[in-house]
Amino acid sequence: MTHANRRGVRRRALLAGAAATALAAPAIAQGAPRVARVWGEPGPYGGVFVQGMNEWAQRNNANIRIEIEQIP
Repeated sequence: MTHANRRGVRRRALLAGAAATALAAPAIAQGAPRVARVWGEPGPYGGVFVQGMNEWAQRNNANIRIEIEQIP
C-alpha cells in the first residue's frame, strides 16, 4: 500500500466515524425526559386536558410531561 493510498483509507475511516457519531447524537438525546408546554386560557378546561395527556403519556411510556401556560 502506498503512502497516498493509506492516507485515503485513514481519511475515509475518520469521515465514517464522524458520520456515525453525528447520527447517534439525536438518538441519545431522545432518551432525555421532555416537557411540552400547552398554551391555554385560564379555567378548568386546560387543567383537565393536561391531566389527561399526562395520564396517557404515563400509560404509554412516552417519556414526556405536559404543562400548561396561561395566555397573558
